[in-house]
Amino acid sequence: MIARPHIYRLLLGALLACLALTAVGCGLTAKMTEFMDSQDTSLRKRVCLANFTSGFKGLEPQTMAWRKAMENTLSAQGNLVLVAFDKLAQEMEKLPPTVRSQEERAIQAGRVLGLTSVVLGQMTDLSVRRQLTGIYGFRGNDPFLGLEVELRILDVASGTVAGQKNFRPQIKLNDVEAEAIRMGEKPKDKQVHQVLGELVKETNQWVLGAINSQAWAAYVLEVKGDMARITVGRDTGLPVGSYVTVYGRGEKIRTGAGTILFLPGPPLAKLRITDLKPRMGWAKIMPYDEKSKEPPKVEPGLLVRSN
Repeated sequence: MIARPHIYRLLLGALLACLALTAVGCGLTAKMTEFMDSQDTSLRKRVCLANFTSGFKGLEPQTMAWRKAMENTLSAQGNLVLVAFDKLAQEMEKLPPTVRSQEERAIQAGRVLGLTSVVLGQMTDLSVRRQLTGIYGFRGNDPFLGLEVELRILDVASGTVAGQKNFRPQIKLNDVEAEAIRMGEKPKDKQVHQVLGELVKETNQWVLGAINSQAWAAYVLEVKGDMARITVGRDTGLPVGSYVTVYGRGEKIRTGAGTILFLPGPPLAKLRITDLKPRMGWAKIMPYDEKSKEPPKVEPGLLVRSN
């Protein structure tokens, strides 16, 4: 069994590795655009907020406060279900050692939980910088205290980075305050609290916009005869009797990091939901095309979208 802290580090590395997708990102985006344009924003998406990290010594309390503020914001949204990061780490531990890519382990674990997104954040710097202010001829070189962070949002369905952005909110200081910090004095708590407040507003707005732009996703967990167990529960917002669509595996792509991705294939079957638990449900497998004589071949791991 892998120690929990080590899992956290592995997941962080896995999500960072997703940046290597840039080698195929443009083509992948182009191929998925038409498919992803069909979104149902009335369904509740499951989101996992990873443990944010600090790359700057002494910023751990601010990092935790930043994450907590974002957690409160996401939890308050009526269209989102926040899944604890511990659950994602636990699912990663269950995967067999044959799944060697840590990126793929994070993706597979996210699919078992029916996640749409995983949000990763890192606080990288708290420092004073000077910048020119005013108009030409009357410019000043004023000091500003800035808090620098990086956010990434992983799209679990495609295994790609759905969004990435750096933020550096800042507040103006006077020369005496700036010189004290330059000489090694810590910024005052009031100053840090003020710039942290600006950070929370900027990042929360961006994260919500990015997640809302993603398509809702669910996945097939198990198939028994003509019934499928799927990651659609009562938390999703769909009632019993609703229909969803299962998509086959499409084109296979190898990313720059060596991970194999499957683009969404054509519609494979319809599912009529017959029973709902809090986080999962059962559905009857039905042909997508009523004229089809062959029963659809639904298997675990396939993507489910709303109709």
